[in-house]
Formats: sequence, structure tokens, C-alpha cells
Amino acid sequence: MPQRRIRLSPVWRLLLLAGLFPASQLSAFSEETTTPAFVSSPRRLLTAPELSDAPDEWIDRSLQWVNYILQHYPPGLPEHPVRRAALIRLDDILHIESAPRKELVQAFYRKRMEGAVADIEQTKVNAGLRIWKLYDLGFLVRSPAVSITFDIVVGGKDLVTDRSG
Repeated sequence: MPQRRIRLSPVWRLLLLAGLFPASQLSAFSEETTTPAFVSSPRRLLTAPELSDAPDEWIDRSLQWVNYILQHYPPGLPEHPVRRAALIRLDDILHIESAPRKELVQAFYRKRMEGAVADIEQTKVNAGLRIWKLYDLGFLVRSPAVSITFDIVVGGKDLVTDRSG
């Protein structure tokens, strides 16, 4: 019997290499599989479906909870499970199609980024490295001599605060 070649996306390759997905299940989730109607794209198949909109009250209360958890459970190794839950909730909110246009989401983003900027400006690194993870793949790494950023974007003009005056 001829073998069927299965094309895998980079995400599936990583899951397989990390041992998080059994090789025997590959054919069920190959790129050749039809994407079900409840997901917006094949890459979102193993995550909760996205919404086009959500009630502002739910978003606001969720963002308040996320902010509380992130303030009271700082990054650490191992990561505290409640912090992981808050980051997942934040991701759920940011994947709502209408979220980028909502003032309460923009205000949350601005406040968190302004807090990070204030912390970065006030922190002097005397030895080694200090790393700030701003969101997803955005990092600032500082040594005593230099600061380097990775995947940092300015954002929309309404998301940038003029700090000069």
C-alpha cells in the first residue's frame, strides 16, 4: 500500500518534535484536512473559536481581572497557573475581531505599555541582563551598556502617548 505524504505546518512540526502530539494522530490534523466552520483559520483549530464581538462589560471586567493578576503574580519560573490563565484570557479578548476598535481595550493597552515604559526608564542594570516581555514576541533586553528590542512596533497613532511635554 503506498504511503500518503502529510504536509505539516510549522506549528504541527513543533508540537510533534516537542512530543506534545502523538505521531499516530497526524493524519487527523494535516493541512489537507477540511477546516471546520467554527474556526476562522486552520491555524486556530486547536484554540477556542474567535468572536466577532463581545459585551463591553465582560471585556472590561476581564481586563480588570487580568490587570490585577499580572500585578499580583509577577513573572517567575515556574509560571504561576493563575498568571497563565490571565494571559490566556487576555489573548481571548485580543482575538475578538472588534477588540482593536474598542476604547476600553485601547486604554488597557496604553496603561500597560505606559507602566512598562516607566519601569524601563527607572531601571538601571548594573550587571547581567534584564528582560521585559511586552507582549507576544515583543521584548526589550537591557545590559549595563546597551538596550536591544525585538519585535516592537509603534502601533496606531492613537495608541502612542507623547511623553515629551
